[in-house]
Amino acid sequence: MGKKKFFAGHAKSTALLTSLLIHVVIVVVALFAVVVSVVQRTEPEFKAPVVSRPKMPLKKLQVPIKTNKKPKPKLRRQIVVKTARTMPELQIPEIRGVKGGTGYGHGNGSGNIVGMDFSLPRLKFLGMEGSGEKIFIILDSTPWIMFDELGGLPGYTVIKEELIRLIKSLDSTVLFSVAVYDHTRAISLFPKMVPASSKNVTALEKWLAPLNVVTGTMRDNEYGTQTLGPGGFEIPEDFIEGSFQGIRTAHWLRPGLFAMHQQADATFVLSGNWGALYDEKPMTKAQWSDRQRARYKQVKTEAHQKLAQENEQRRQEGLPPRVLTDRQLIDHYFPGTQHPPLNIRWYSPTEISKAFIEQRKLSASKETLITRNKKKLREFSLNVIHLIPKTGIPETDPSGTRYEETVKKLNGEYRSLAGLEGIKNATAGSDE
Repeated sequence: MGKKKFFAGHAKSTALLTSLLIHVVIVVVALFAVVVSVVQRTEPEFKAPVVSRPKMPLKKLQVPIKTNKKPKPKLRRQIVVKTARTMPELQIPEIRGVKGGTGYGHGNGSGNIVGMDFSLPRLKFLGMEGSGEKIFIILDSTPWIMFDELGGLPGYTVIKEELIRLIKSLDSTVLFSVAVYDHTRAISLFPKMVPASSKNVTALEKWLAPLNVVTGTMRDNEYGTQTLGPGGFEIPEDFIEGSFQGIRTAHWLRPGLFAMHQQADATFVLSGNWGALYDEKPMTKAQWSDRQRARYKQVKTEAHQKLAQENEQRRQEGLPPRVLTDRQLIDHYFPGTQHPPLNIRWYSPTEISKAFIEQRKLSASKETLITRNKKKLREFSLNVIHLIPKTGIPETDPSGTRYEETVKKLNGEYRSLAGLEGIKNATAGSDE
């Protein structure tokens, strides 16, 4: 009853409260209930009506039409690269030129070609031509090359001047070396081949300047490697390898093998004689008695005395001294004298050429310079300029024949110059 009275007394408040509760419930439901209405619209489709058209047959042309259109010419591209400038060594296969000097590559005539013309440095020394990028020159300074009949000491001066002219004419990229030899020694200014720069050429010129120079006070034996300028080193024998190790490498053979050791392209030897290239056995008393030895020694002493007297007279006349070896000395003053027998076996041109080739092969594996083809040894040449008497080579001297056979086996050339006149003529030809 109490409750009824309460609601009866508060009827309006109860209605308001009830209405408020109902609205709260509606709001809460409205917050959590989302009504989504999706309306899908269909795109209208249009269909074109099918129209059937009759096919008309093609008619043939009644008037022929001629066309004289010329095809457009195809452009051909030709690139030609030529160089006259000397070049350092490059890895270019199959360009050989120790003697030839020029390699040329070309196309098949189709129009698409590329030509390259590489010229190896060429040189002319005492009338002999050659080519290569590494040049080695060997000078004889033994008495053989300074005989009066061969041009004497004045002729040697002309040779030195020609050599300096040659080296100066080389491009600075060319490598070169020069060696001077006598009976027992071979001396080179540079331990390795060097570029033909002005600095190196000047050093060579100073080194060769006092060699065999003619002066008014020149002594009888003042010639040979002992007269070279300061610098240089003696070429040893221990660089020689292979089956020819330990052979007698006198005269031009040692510097020649040294040139192969350095992989020279073109080697030039200026020589007056084949030299002491032989194996020797000592003489027995049966071959040469003590009495013969004593007599021969006495004759040689008298011959040297006569040479000293002659050279003193020549100095007073302003002439250079006469140069002679022991055997030629005796023949000159005491012709017909019997000489000691020679128990020797000469090295043949075949043996010499084999030694050159073998030394080159053995040194190639250690060589740091670039070669054109690693699988094949680069070609090289040995060339000999032989100074001979103005009357010609004596029949008893086989030097010329031996040299000719050797250079033929080593891709080179042989040339003989007779006396001072022959040297001067060759020098004049080198200026052309």
